[in-house]
Amino acid sequence: MLFESAVQENGTTNNYLKEIMQIAGINKHITFHCARHTFAITSLILGLKLEVVSDILGHSEISTTQRYARIVDRLREKKMDKWDQLVKEELGDNMKISCPDCDDVVLEYKLRTFL
Repeated sequence: MLFESAVQENGTTNNYLKEIMQIAGINKHITFHCARHTFAITSLILGLKLEVVSDILGHSEISTTQRYARIVDRLREKKMDKWDQLVKEELGDNMKISCPDCDDVVLEYKLRTFL
């Protein structure tokens, strides 16, 4: 736990966070509100329903929470693009598919010709 007791006001929490960031040597602007964004996006990535996340965050309109869903969708698309970046190499009768970042072989199989 970061705080000894519950903190009710954003300003007080932000001051605590600023101190914690200095102690940790983190030179970024982070606020309590950032934690809400992180919670929302992480919850959607973990598969929580949009309506549940909306309720937990106290949003009166589902459209407010849908902004986070669009971020998650863009992240998912970016990750799925990695499929297009696989390196395919034909070696005689064998096909080798490798990771473009680390050159590890992801899949290797024998090519067959059917008549």
